[in-house]
Amino acid sequence: MKNTQLLVYGAFFALFTVLGSCKKNTLNAEEQLTHEAIDLLATISTSSYTTPSGSKMLVFESVSEWDAKLDSLGDLDDSIVIDWSENISGFVSQRAFYDNPQDNDLNPNEDEDLANVLNNDGAVIIADKAYMPDFTNAYIYVCNVLSQTNIDDMVNKNLTNLNVIRYPIHYEVLHMNEEGWDNELEVESPTPIYQGSPVKSRARCQDKHAGGKNDKDATQFCSNLKRIKAKVAYQNAGIHFSLKMKAKNQIKDGSNWDKISYETYWKYDVRFIPKCGTEVTIQSSGWSQYLSPQTLESHKYIFYSGSKALTKYYLDASYKVVDHCSNPDINVFPGLELIKVGY
Repeated sequence: MKNTQLLVYGAFFALFTVLGSCKKNTLNAEEQLTHEAIDLLATISTSSYTTPSGSKMLVFESVSEWDAKLDSLGDLDDSIVIDWSENISGFVSQRAFYDNPQDNDLNPNEDEDLANVLNNDGAVIIADKAYMPDFTNAYIYVCNVLSQTNIDDMVNKNLTNLNVIRYPIHYEVLHMNEEGWDNELEVESPTPIYQGSPVKSRARCQDKHAGGKNDKDATQFCSNLKRIKAKVAYQNAGIHFSLKMKAKNQIKDGSNWDKISYETYWKYDVRFIPKCGTEVTIQSSGWSQYLSPQTLESHKYIFYSGSKALTKYYLDASYKVVDHCSNPDINVFPGLELIKVGY
């Protein structure tokens, strides 16, 4: 593996060392998971290749490494992940590129964890190939042979370069040359082949992918100056698929909406079917607090995340917050009773 970004995590390691000296040596399961995730993220390296914007790309040596590290991002607080990505020399993340103080959702990529590892041109290197999801037009571009020219052509969507191919974004492109890969071939290239040989067809399972990006969001105002924004979403990205819900509480400061902490509660009902698998059901037992008054972080709950797609999914979620709003006699701001996506 190339030289890693260990120095980036020096501050984080020092912080956890100091905290650890004040506690018992035995960590609980949650603390251990956080330590392991941070250690794993510290091994992510960057490529010497850049995209046309001048940003480097992050490098993942294998598909299994890619899946493991995306899972690690989901385990960590957003503040840690953002600080990590902002301190990688020569790298500008897609999330940072689209970040803005006005809280406008400009990034067509709904998955913040994925946006943290794509560069500002939307590219990443996995197992000796470069990939670029195009969420606006629902394609995934693949650069089969790494060179600066090929990467530039991929970002510029130049399909006259035979080393650049695009597929529909619902294709599991990291698994295309595995035995049993399914999908009718829809290669957009003068040479409809992958890695020099015909793509295999599925012999055992005829499950189709779920549809394209599908999300629902809603905003509920507590008063003219307070609101809760929530979203449930399933996103195809070719290299990553996710089903999640997220919410954030905000207060108006001039023309901007800033984060604010409320006692916030949620409940959910989730069902999904992995490709060639059986249905998974996840339900909350009732209203549960998800955002403590001490934190300003947005909440996200990830029900599915991986490099393989879902066949079907269903997710509904309800949110409420406890706040006095504009009337001291009203303690409960009901928030969003139901938002849902899927079958």
